[in-house]
Amino acid sequence: MDLFSPSILLNLIKLWVTTLAVLMIGWSRPEEEKFQYLLSLVFVGIGSCLFMIVTVELAPYFVIQPQHIAGNVMLGMLVLGMIIIIKNKVSGTSILSAASIWLSGATGLAIGIGLFMEGIAMAFISFLTFKWLSRLVKE
Repeated sequence: MDLFSPSILLNLIKLWVTTLAVLMIGWSRPEEEKFQYLLSLVFVGIGSCLFMIVTVELAPYFVIQPQHIAGNVMLGMLVLGMIIIIKNKVSGTSILSAASIWLSGATGLAIGIGLFMEGIAMAFISFLTFKWLSRLVKE
């Protein structure tokens, strides 16, 4: 297998695009928490993307159905989000954190299966929505 085969390059591009899209999702966090928050969202996003890449790559060799892997990854994101919500006593910030984790996982899965435009569009829409709503609430 060639180190620079089209398949490997495409998978690396998927991981980079996922990282950038997830950074866009989490960029609107307060400054004092931003680094750890962004880092955790990036890990969630690229982990989800990598699960989908591995599933797609191994599907011809094993009986693996991508929708089952995607469902299990999203279930993991749900459990992680619920832990955050319960730990922080159901505050608006904890719900936003859980939703961001869930959206980062979904974005990673979408880009991992090859839906680049859909993943990027979702990240962009979430970024614009948060910026618009935060500006609307401040007024």
